[in-house]
Amino acid sequence: MIDNTVRDYVFKVIQGKGFHDTTFSHLQALTWRQICHLFIELSEFYQSEAPEELADVAIVFLDLLGLHNIDVPQEEPQLDSTVNAIAEMANLYRKQGVLNPNRVWRCILGLAEHLDIDLYDEVMAKMKKNEARPKLYGLHKEER
Repeated sequence: MIDNTVRDYVFKVIQGKGFHDTTFSHLQALTWRQICHLFIELSEFYQSEAPEELADVAIVFLDLLGLHNIDVPQEEPQLDSTVNAIAEMANLYRKQGVLNPNRVWRCILGLAEHLDIDLYDEVMAKMKKNEARPKLYGLHKEER
């Protein structure tokens, strides 16, 4: 049975290997927050397939690019697993500290094209809403 004894064992071994000694920079912390946010927004999109939800995925992704001063990839749309693409990008970042956003962007564009969503219009409409919202909207008050 997996119980707290197993939890404690796992924690102790991983801690002993130095993984808990890592100090994240502010940029790294924000990057991981945005990668997690990408998965959340993608999940919400898959539940509804609402154009506004795909705009949220794109907005979080574009914010991540801006955070790292990475140009928007000039990619052709590709209908592929967006979840896998984000996971691969996260794994590369975890192992090498490098963000390679190209496949993720191709997948986001591919979803928009497949569902006949004008991503530019949806992003701009959602950003107008976001501009009117209060500072740090959507966060639990302890995160503010």
